[in-house]
Amino acid sequence: MSFSRLDFGPGARLPVWFVPLLLLALGLLAWGGLRYAELQRAKAEKAQRLHGQQRLRAEQKPAPSSPLPAKERVAAVNEAIDTLNMPWPTLLGTIESVRGAEIVLTHLEPRPKDRLVLITAQSEGMDALVSFMQTLARTAPFEQAAPLRQELVMTPAGLRSQASFELRWSVMP
Repeated sequence: MSFSRLDFGPGARLPVWFVPLLLLALGLLAWGGLRYAELQRAKAEKAQRLHGQQRLRAEQKPAPSSPLPAKERVAAVNEAIDTLNMPWPTLLGTIESVRGAEIVLTHLEPRPKDRLVLITAQSEGMDALVSFMQTLARTAPFEQAAPLRQELVMTPAGLRSQASFELRWSVMP
């Protein structure tokens, strides 16, 4: 058996650049670990916040589903539907065909709920207006005329007669 020499001393020296490189690698590794821990903490906070919001939503009472409209709103919508469904072409065509050149229509007000049209017209004489109203009352689709007001009005053209009357129309198919 032979005795061999054991040397525990430094045999070869490390290069000079090795220590700074090792310190740089350890610094990058430490920075990456801190950044990773920060991202994990932010992710946990976000998950906790979302969980809290979901819990609050679950605890809140659900919003009432489609509240019923007010009675006034329903009435207004029904009135608008009635006005849109009026037989305008027939009514206006009949009024225009009966109206003479001496008669000027100044106001037409529909009342579809009552199947009425309020008409205000002007002419040189009251006889033409009364004749216009009576002719409309005898012409389809109108079935009845009721005078409301007769008066004399001053216009730029001079003194004119004005009459207001209601016309009721019949139910049309």
